[in-house]
Amino acid sequence: MNNRKYIFIVLFFILLVTFSCGCCNKNVASNEVVSKEPSIILKIANGIVEVKVDGNFKAAVKGQNLAAGNVVKVGNDGLAVIQYPGKYEVFVDKNSEVSIKSIKPSKKKGFFGTVFHLFKGMIYSKVTIDTKQGDSYQVETDHVVAGVHGTEFLVTADPDNKESAVYVEEGTVKTRGILSRDDDIDDKAEMIDKYEMTTIKQDSVPLPPSSYNPAKPPFSTFWKKVEDVDITNNGSQNY
Repeated sequence: MNNRKYIFIVLFFILLVTFSCGCCNKNVASNEVVSKEPSIILKIANGIVEVKVDGNFKAAVKGQNLAAGNVVKVGNDGLAVIQYPGKYEVFVDKNSEVSIKSIKPSKKKGFFGTVFHLFKGMIYSKVTIDTKQGDSYQVETDHVVAGVHGTEFLVTADPDNKESAVYVEEGTVKTRGILSRDDDIDDKAEMIDKYEMTTIKQDSVPLPPSSYNPAKPPFSTFWKKVEDVDITNNGSQNY
């Protein structure tokens, strides 16, 4: 009888430990899903496109995953598209270089806010985020910080002339000069609306917005490339 009682107690503890471990593993798996970074990919890599990983540039591979710290560089005959499905698409023009500066998790719905830094050239962003749900998207250069509210806009960076520009095609973009980006005073910011643009010199604030003609947009060649790229059809390009 004592032996049976002993065996029963041992079996009970084995089952208890097994159940507890299963719950722990379940919790760990759940945490991994919450903390996992989003699937940001290089959707299109046309022409000469390189990605900097661990300090070294290597030839880009269409469909490769991208992470914070990666830099995408496009040569003089290329085009790249960075995509976070359902949230944004970033079109990188020829002779441009942009980094994924940071990826930050939000508190709602698991979205990760992204900050891009454009070193030179130009990028066009198509963004479909919801700021009410904690989503965020921002483009920086050495001269300006541009935060968006669900929009389409183009940013240029000219390191030689030490200036940047922002052109808005849809929605609204809030722009700040680099020196005022951490300033709580909004009078240094400029809100740029549809078919408006601003320029920003180094160590300065954005100029008041001015209108541009959407029928004859600046950088029309790049704009046409953006319009002709078919993201849904396996990244095919019609230009």
